Amino acid sequence: MGVRGWAAAGTGAAAGAVLGWAGRRGEPLVDLDPVWVGSGARAAIQRRYEAPTLRRLGGGLDGGAALEIGCGRGVGARLAVEAFGAGTVVAVDVHPDTVQRAAAAVDGLPAGVVSFSVGDATRLDLPDASVDGVFDYHTLHHVGRWRVAVAEVARVLRPGGRLYFSELTRRATNSLPLVVLTAHPRQDRFDTAELVAELGRHGLDVGDRLVEHAGGAWVLGAAVRRRG
Repeated sequence: MGVRGWAAAGTGAAAGAVLGWAGRRGEPLVDLDPVWVGSGARAAIQRRYEAPTLRRLGGGLDGGAALEIGCGRGVGARLAVEAFGAGTVVAVDVHPDTVQRAAAAVDGLPAGVVSFSVGDATRLDLPDASVDGVFDYHTLHHVGRWRVAVAEVARVLRPGGRLYFSELTRRATNSLPLVVLTAHPRQDRFDTAELVAELGRHGLDVGDRLVEHAGGAWVLGAAVRRRG
């Protein structure tokens, strides 16, 4: 085994040890995820790369109704209007303080176009087939029962509607840096194929509307709600 092989083996052993420690403790050394989510760098990635890529993969909404699961600092909700052409946006998050802060991100938009509320992606307070687009910017991998959240997204999407997603797979969430520095769930995480398959089981077809980065650690795509 060469130097690279030993290094890889050592990294794998270290990651396994830390994963075991995190599993026993149930917490990382420190959770920097809220800092990252609220940072200007995260917002810049949404504006300059994620939104344009998702628009290219899934098209616009032409005045339709949109939902964002996990509103973060509110950038995604604003982009749903400005980059995708949504006529109305409902953005939900499980953290009340996040919802309160996010409202500042839509200053300058017409009143009533975007609304924020406390909500759970596994129990969406919306009627069946009521939205044309759902936005997921790095939210599903935070949800313990992510399959239930997928089912809820499928339920609220109209036939022909789209789920726009930018997600981290378990290759990222269970990597050594994220285990040590973030509080993501570690069990029952998905890879790209598993995410796409679960979407398909709920009538959300990805097809070739998919882009992967970092060896499949980061995936962006658009899934269309099946008709009929």
